[in-house]
Amino acid sequence: MPSTKQVESPFLEEQPVRLGFNIMMLLLLMVVAAGVGLFLVMAMQVPAITNELNAWLGRPGQASQVDGARKAQLNFALYLYAAPTLMGMLAYALHYIVNLVDKRMKKIHESAEDKEFRME
Repeated sequence: MPSTKQVESPFLEEQPVRLGFNIMMLLLLMVVAAGVGLFLVMAMQVPAITNELNAWLGRPGQASQVDGARKAQLNFALYLYAAPTLMGMLAYALHYIVNLVDKRMKKIHESAEDKEFRME
């Protein structure tokens, strides 16, 4: 919880709390982790991948319908090619929202300070 220190001099401005690089990196890592998780979920829906994984683990494979398998493969390929663009757009949107909130908090902070001590 950030401390709310009072500035002792009316001429010194208290610096607002800004979100630093670490928060932005955390947001980006969360977006990438969500993308990888969705990638793995979609990969497990492709029968060719699950049959190979089952064969590698020594489990018996299961037969699947050709139409459903082809649709799952196409969905997986479309996601594989579109995911980097979508994750980039989501990270940009998160960065924009964080900056917007930061600017509004700064504006609220500036309007709350005493007007009589301003030297303009």
